[in-house]
Amino acid sequence: MKYKKVLYNEVTVYFLRASVTEIKNINTRYKAVRQTNIDPEEYLKLYYEIGGRDWQWTERLLLNKKALVRKLNESYRAIYYFYNDNVFSGYFELDLSKAEVEIVYFGLLPSAIGEGLGKAMMQTAFNIIRNNNSDKVILHTCSADSPAALPFYKKMGFEIYKTTKEKQSKIIF
Repeated sequence: MKYKKVLYNEVTVYFLRASVTEIKNINTRYKAVRQTNIDPEEYLKLYYEIGGRDWQWTERLLLNKKALVRKLNESYRAIYYFYNDNVFSGYFELDLSKAEVEIVYFGLLPSAIGEGLGKAMMQTAFNIIRNNNSDKVILHTCSADSPAALPFYKKMGFEIYKTTKEKQSKIIF
């Protein structure tokens, strides 16, 4: 994606942890599909739409195509597209390389926010994490993310275990 410049601002980063329990009886209209051979251009469009435009998701937008493809295809990385009644609604990405699985990205399309899909998507992610023999999950969010992100994660059982101040890139398009 083309952008005009990159700025850096200080943000508060919240590191969160939760214990995962299996969620039974998730509505069958929700489905998460693990992605393989991801088209990097399509991925960047979704990444930008979900978090890059409004919530300062920048890491993947700043990678060159070769580095992005390498990142998306790491053996321990699992990227799931989330569907509601077969309509793409968001995605989440897991790092399965450690005992505590990390949710690297978690976001919905703007049109899907406020429909209860975040809870369904997180419950689906929890089940996938449990199926990967882990009962611990970590993630981080920051003050530049959606103001609803931190309260949502807390509602889903996450607790803050560390906060830091960091310089984070902000892209001007």
